[in-house]
Amino acid sequence: MAEQIDYTQVFNNVLQQKVSQQTKREQLVEEVEGHLVELEGILNEVIDAEQFEHTTVEYRTDKKLLCFECHAECMEIKFDAEQMQMSITDKVVSFNVDEAVVKYNNEQDVFISKDADEIVYDLGADERSLSEFYTYVVERAAELVSKSK
Repeated sequence: MAEQIDYTQVFNNVLQQKVSQQTKREQLVEEVEGHLVELEGILNEVIDAEQFEHTTVEYRTDKKLLCFECHAECMEIKFDAEQMQMSITDKVVSFNVDEAVVKYNNEQDVFISKDADEIVYDLGADERSLSEFYTYVVERAAELVSKSK
């Protein structure tokens, strides 16, 4: 005789599992966005407004985009919540007669995962903790500023 399957129970189990996964994902997205806001604060803290008067830092919440600008160069950190990854790109703007020319350099993809209680920022084959990721971004910001001096 065939085993009786409780389809309601199957449905409820899968539903509960999917809702739990979605909740965890939403929490991770919020946490990563919080890290970008914190990174904005760190970058603002390390630049001395008087010494680096043409340097600005701005996190654009609606675009999940952190911009570190110095003269005509900009480091953009864009968070794609759907793919759970970031891209860090240096953008240089130059002008030819009537138009602006934008060139992107040094693009780095950053894959985001959560290992136990910590978020891991994976830069290719190089996994970094949150503080190591912040250090990487601050170092890139310093390189960008040094080019404009």
